Amino acid sequence: MVHALVRHVVRQGVYGSNDIAVLTPYTGQLQKLRSAMRNDFEIVVSDRDQDALIKDGFDGQNHVEDRAAPEPQNKRNPLKKKKLSDLLRVATVDNFRGEEAKIIIISLVRSNRDRKVGFLRTENRINVLLSRAQHGMYLIGNTDTYSNVPMWQKVIDLLRAKDHVGTSWDLCCPRHMNTMIRAQQPTDFAKFSPEGGCWEAWLCMRSSDANSPANANMKSAVTPVSS
Repeated sequence: MVHALVRHVVRQGVYGSNDIAVLTPYTGQLQKLRSAMRNDFEIVVSDRDQDALIKDGFDGQNHVEDRAAPEPQNKRNPLKKKKLSDLLRVATVDNFRGEEAKIIIISLVRSNRDRKVGFLRTENRINVLLSRAQHGMYLIGNTDTYSNVPMWQKVIDLLRAKDHVGTSWDLCCPRHMNTMIRAQQPTDFAKFSPEGGCWEAWLCMRSSDANSPANANMKSAVTPVSS
């Protein structure tokens, strides 16, 4: 779901992948996200996260490939071969302290019958997690699991009061504002909102003009951060 959402936001044309950061509590999920999105984006992982990946037993041989442009003697494909954009920051919560991004997409990971939140049960980590976004933030997780923590329950209640909690994404076609689009599965983004528009692809070819309606109306598709 995280991968599909990042692709959708980038394809809408207002935010580039370098405006987005994907956060997760665990190095295991960090590795999965990095592997899943590497074909579409040039993944940026900090030195601290890379060290954590190696310490936790994940292969660190792709560190140079993820972070740096190729040296002249390196024969691998150049960055311009990437499909969507250049850089995408993927980080663990602890190693994103003091940093921000215009759009934050958060994979909360935990979902279980015992409602054990684990790493993100402490208030200081929750504060860090929820204060990194400049323009908009998406949380992907299980509200039943996280509502077991009082601070998370307050956050969920605030989001519910603004109708920002659900089992699907209500997407907005920038060119057809009255077209309702709902994505519940990762494949729904490509099916119902190709190239960031709606299924009427012949009417929704994305304009390269920075002042196009697609760019002017992007904010309606992003959940705003509460002040």
